[in-house]
Amino acid sequence: MNLSRIKCDMRPAALAALTLVATALPASAAQLADLPLEELMRIEVVSASRKTQRLADVAASMHVITSDDIRSSGVRSLPEALRLVPGMDVAQLSASRWGVSTRGFTGRYANKLLVLVDGRSVYSPMFSGVLWEAERVPLDNIERIEVLHGPAGSIWGSNAVNGVINIITKPAGETQGTYADAAAGDGGRRTLRVRHGGAGDGGSQWRFGAMGDTGDSGRGADGMDANDAFRQKMADARWDRDWGADSRSTLEAQVVSSTSDEQQTDGSYLPPYLTTIPIQLRYDRTLLAARHETKLSQDLSLSLAASFAAERIRLGERVRAQPTTVATEANAVWRPAGAHEVTFGGGLRHLDLPADATDWITFNPAQRRGFEWSLFAQDEWVLSPGRWRATAGVRVDHDLYTGSHAQPNLRLLFTPAEDLAIWGGISRASRTPARGEQDGIIKLTVLPPGTPQNPGPLPIQLLNGNGQSGSPQVRRILDAAELGLRTQASQSLSFDATVFWHRLSDDTGAAVPDTAPVFVATPVPHLELGMLSRTYDVRLRGLEAAADWRPAPGWRHQIGLSHLDVTGPADATTSGLDRQLYATPKWLAQWRSVIDLAAGWRLDARVRHVGQRGAPSEPSQHVDAYTALDATLTGASTRWPSCPSAAPTCFGRRSWSSRRTSAWPAPPPCRAAPSCAGGRPSERAARSAPHETRRPLALPARRGLRRPRRGIGCGSADTRGHRVRTEGCVHLPHCPVRRVACGEPAGRCPVPDLRAGQRCSLGRRLRHHRRQEGAGPRGRAGAAAGTGRGGAGLPCRVLAGTRVPARGGGACGRAHRR
Repeated sequence: MNLSRIKCDMRPAALAALTLVATALPASAAQLADLPLEELMRIEVVSASRKTQRLADVAASMHVITSDDIRSSGVRSLPEALRLVPGMDVAQLSASRWGVSTRGFTGRYANKLLVLVDGRSVYSPMFSGVLWEAERVPLDNIERIEVLHGPAGSIWGSNAVNGVINIITKPAGETQGTYADAAAGDGGRRTLRVRHGGAGDGGSQWRFGAMGDTGDSGRGADGMDANDAFRQKMADARWDRDWGADSRSTLEAQVVSSTSDEQQTDGSYLPPYLTTIPIQLRYDRTLLAARHETKLSQDLSLSLAASFAAERIRLGERVRAQPTTVATEANAVWRPAGAHEVTFGGGLRHLDLPADATDWITFNPAQRRGFEWSLFAQDEWVLSPGRWRATAGVRVDHDLYTGSHAQPNLRLLFTPAEDLAIWGGISRASRTPARGEQDGIIKLTVLPPGTPQNPGPLPIQLLNGNGQSGSPQVRRILDAAELGLRTQASQSLSFDATVFWHRLSDDTGAAVPDTAPVFVATPVPHLELGMLSRTYDVRLRGLEAAADWRPAPGWRHQIGLSHLDVTGPADATTSGLDRQLYATPKWLAQWRSVIDLAAGWRLDARVRHVGQRGAPSEPSQHVDAYTALDATLTGASTRWPSCPSAAPTCFGRRSWSSRRTSAWPAPPPCRAAPSCAGGRPSERAARSAPHETRRPLALPARRGLRRPRRGIGCGSADTRGHRVRTEGCVHLPHCPVRRVACGEPAGRCPVPDLRAGQRCSLGRRLRHHRRQEGAGPRGRAGAAAGTGRGGAGLPCRVLAGTRVPARGGGACGRAHRR
């Protein structure tokens, strides 16, 4: 066992409003607040268009949570991590059950939010939405979470109505060595996570791990046992293989077993008619997934994916289902001559959805099996380079219930300045009903006799569901218009705002009597009344705003605010729709402050305000507005007795763990060899390398080149400036660069005295730069290759795309773009 790669993380998982956590933090994370804000616009995302693009080029409301955000905040679950996103409503319903949504309709089964893991949908085909208590993606495996607010059906398909959450996991090569994470806290919360990664022959990497998470039952608002204990187990494995510079494959496997307790209402035909009973949800899943990405030519790349998921769902004696899904998908990006970039593809999915009839639910038909397919295409057209960009696309989905339906999208992006983007869009998205929603007939509740709802002498059994005879095939669609602005007001302040208008046609949550009550004599005389879902129209409008402010080095503020106004039909109260309409608060606000303290310590404080939720007609379901405070204190130390030291850095300091972060550009750790030698960067690792490599690169300290107080690190960008990868050493704030390959022709080398046969190495560039130092901050070398502004407002030199701080300068700013 390699002790240098073990991470010790003993954190209390307290559910109190104020939680102080002592944990291990890599030293590189302490430098995040020092990075220039322009790096934010160069973050690479894939969820907006199913291709890699800069966040600045996305004509949509989008936010990114990085692995450093997750680690720094001390969250212990995916829903808790999503609370870091402005405009995201996350409601904890019990110890393990969550309601997650954006732009309205929050609930345990939020059926208008599409959740993906590495582009693979985890939307339940049996129950609309996501079972968050069973969706176990280890937080240590997450590279970033991309959250797209608003419809995205034209690219991701059905159910991407109000938004998309895409959880992107780390490659196996970035999780090498042994990792252990244990946590214990109040409420009987205990978590253990173990992972090990290694490398095989031929450039392959692998990892496997296991996790257990348990929690005891808590207390309800009435002080009684809430019956919400949970027990979850998970094992996962991943294998990656690079077949060349432009081809890679991934295989993944996961086994999940989740058990959670809850309480439900049970109806009876005898007094007291309605009782609360304990019930247990048991969810088991086996998942296999494969992906292959390749570049067929300079202008065409292809991605293939396939997955198999077998689930077993048991809700006490009420629900017994065993859905199986086999899916394949192909996605291509084509860059023809001109200013177009076309994304196109399709998918085929086979669903087998058997479910047993029980006393509580029956299905009509009893078996549902068949194929679903999809085709999509989207063109991004640069109308005017650097100013106008248009996106148009459409996707056609065919499902088992409503047939084929199209989801078009049209967006326009205007960038009048490099630090300002204005965008707008109109789109349509549709929702596919789940089997339980479309085919199920549920014994909803019993109306006791002699009540305002049932003044008669017999109890009435309400049957709810579209599986009854005569249920209509309705269209569930959303039409949306959006207008947004994204700007970097200064080097310390960025701002993002979106206004939206939605018109939704759906039938979930609204039910009206289908026929007159029917008398049933057995087992006890009662009446049965069928309730049929009714189509309704809802209009939503709102505002989402977020700001990132860095008033001083090492201090960062993130502020978010969202407002939602919902207008429903006049009979929303009688149909029960108002419970859905008012499930999301009108106002959500949050403030996060991250400050780097002395001796490697960091304080991450978060204040969030949640407005009142609940229908006016249901006072018992009201949840008053509240304000919550969470605080996490993290630090790096070499003197904790129970934690062995972790990977050495380039300057001899030590940190507990090291992770690479792609979204917020934090440099990955230097390897013990060849990147670090004698406590300093190895010159061998500092040589030039093609921009596609992931090998750490650090500038060596040489006589005549003054190293900034905090050091410098390096990254890479392609020649178009669209891709920026930040790589370097721990404790080194980094500079984005465009690397020049070793051994390139002398005619392209910036060193004028290069003799025939000699290579244009980084060392020669630095020696040439050292000779030019006497020319001042904007001397001959800087004038020859261009200059830029540093992260602290100081000039930086640019030598063949490699940015080097001038004498006395700090960390570098934006990358040189040809």
